Amino acid sequence: PNQLAEIRALIKSLGKAKTVIFSTHIMQEVEAICDRVVIIDRGKLVANDTLDKLHRGLQAESVVLVEFGAPIEAALLRGIKDVSKVAHAGGNRWRLSSAASHDIRPEVFRFAADKSLVLLEIQREENSVEDVFRTLTQPAAGTRKAGRP
Repeated sequence: PNQLAEIRALIKSLGKAKTVIFSTHIMQEVEAICDRVVIIDRGKLVANDTLDKLHRGLQAESVVLVEFGAPIEAALLRGIKDVSKVAHAGGNRWRLSSAASHDIRPEVFRFAADKSLVLLEIQREENSVEDVFRTLTQPAAGTRKAGRP
């Protein structure tokens, strides 16, 4: 683990002054080291963007996971500006959805403050690089070639 951390730090420090081309199928390494990602599928360029844009780019909606210090009614959460869907995630946790272009975290915070609710957690859910890779490289149904998994 120490050597892995040292190598990652070395690659990141080199990348500040130089372009480093790092080829891997290990998505955890991409998450840990890379600022920009190029995905090639069967010889075709399917993505070339920053990690942040790749994480958000494929999402049709923005999802925020929130946890309150006490139970709350779903109907109240539906009243938060720009919230389009509310799903219970167990306990006092909720998944709140909005259009991908909206970051509803400030609205959720204001809602909790206005209602004097304790907000224990608020986190935007994002696609992992692995999710993005799978989505961009999955062949359309019925187009798999023989011999390919």
